[in-house]
Amino acid sequence: MLEDTVANAYAQIEERCYETELISEGFSQAQIRKYGFAFKGKECLIG
Repeated sequence: MLEDTVANAYAQIEERCYETELISEGFSQAQIRKYGFAFKGKECLIG
């Protein structure tokens, strides 16, 4: 299910602390966007 894949991608972003790393490199929180992508054939879901 595409929704589950998007949720898993977002969970991975949180688990790996990418936001914290970007902030430590000088990015502001307002500059950071988090997206999860899922593909199935020609279907695509971005969440």
